[in-house]
Amino acid sequence: MTKVALYARHSHEPQGPREALAPFRRLRDMASQRGWREVGGWADHARSDAALDRPGFKALMAACEAGAVETVLVESLDRVSRSSEEVATFVANLQSRGISLVTLDKGQITCLGSSMRG
Repeated sequence: MTKVALYARHSHEPQGPREALAPFRRLRDMASQRGWREVGGWADHARSDAALDRPGFKALMAACEAGAVETVLVESLDRVSRSSEEVATFVANLQSRGISLVTLDKGQITCLGSSMRG
């Protein structure tokens, strides 16, 4: 069973628990449909995508570096960063550890040079 980590980012403070949990419901639904086992879920609220120096993102990366994760699941690439360079670096980092990145909107993400394909 694939070990999956969930990551969500809100660029604003969620308006209550329903909005804060909505991305995780969608991510958990997909993970369940694929038969994946959730090993953790991390989020950053009211955080800009301008830097990957976000507490939830850093905790996600620590879990990846510790070998606890086989797949990272996010809603879309812009939840990681809007910078294609940062996303490409993130994908390459995951791939070097044998970890795949999957988004709800594009499926599995692969890095082809500096361009992203889903």
